[in-house]
Amino acid sequence: MARLLRAGGFIPVMMSSMDELLKLQSFPERACILADVRMPGKSGLDLPGLLASRGFKIPVIFVSGQDTEETRVKARRVGAAHFFHKPVDDQALFDAISWAVQRDDNGQNNANHTHNQE
Repeated sequence: MARLLRAGGFIPVMMSSMDELLKLQSFPERACILADVRMPGKSGLDLPGLLASRGFKIPVIFVSGQDTEETRVKARRVGAAHFFHKPVDDQALFDAISWAVQRDDNGQNNANHTHNQE
């Protein structure tokens, strides 16, 4: 995934676990998180709430092999910026990341196009 993101012009920072990510004290100004729903320990769906409880307004894009209606609904409820089923179309992922990082400081998107979560 890191190689794909670099090829798309992004600068990925890889974390080995959600706990490692949650130890960070700051994030780049225009960042988003790409996470799987299934993670060791906590569910990836817990991530947006855990970030918010620490005062971070960072868009989370889920990429998962679990593509059920229930999982997609839960992802929307927790505020996912996007949800993709594996395998992911490269360009669609790049577009979603570009859209997500265009948010302003209030969490509003500055893009001029409509956002589709699925």
